[in-house]
Amino acid sequence: MPPAFMLTIVEDFNAKQIENAKEQLDRLVQMADEDYPEYGLTELDATYEYVRNLYPIRTDKKVVSVLVRDFFHEDKRGEHFYFEAANFDVQSGKELTLGNIFKSGTDWQAILKTKLEENYPTFAYDAQALAEENLIWTLGYKGVSVYFNGTDMNQPIKVSVTYDEYPDIFAKDYLPDEKELLFEEPEG
Repeated sequence: MPPAFMLTIVEDFNAKQIENAKEQLDRLVQMADEDYPEYGLTELDATYEYVRNLYPIRTDKKVVSVLVRDFFHEDKRGEHFYFEAANFDVQSGKELTLGNIFKSGTDWQAILKTKLEENYPTFAYDAQALAEENLIWTLGYKGVSVYFNGTDMNQPIKVSVTYDEYPDIFAKDYLPDEKELLFEEPEG
């Protein structure tokens, strides 16, 4: 049985998901009304859709990390995807920051810049995109993954900073147990 505070965290997380979904559905109704004012909402023969998928990236005795993918289909405006993430310390219930994951003094922004330039040389981003409060990231069994919305909205641009590649920059508190390091994360 998980600690009581973890149940509260899950309930709070779920409440935020429900609130967000209601806001997005209200937004789609408003857009449909704006896009087709002559028909009103009752005779609308167009597609407005909102789907929110949650992908558990890591769930163990130390960390819960979830990637959230929002899909919108707005008839006249096309399809859009957005990403969010939530990362929690299972023992304390606190939301994790990259400062918790990397050792003090680690210039993780420089590592991300290098990874972006190596893997996505044509991807344009500004310095604010690498500010921690703007990053969408998850902590998996192999390392940290950072997601950027790119030109192909179906798939985000994903940059991974792995434990194998950078063994000295991670704080030991959130490293997976040795047997979990053998876990093969699925692609996609």
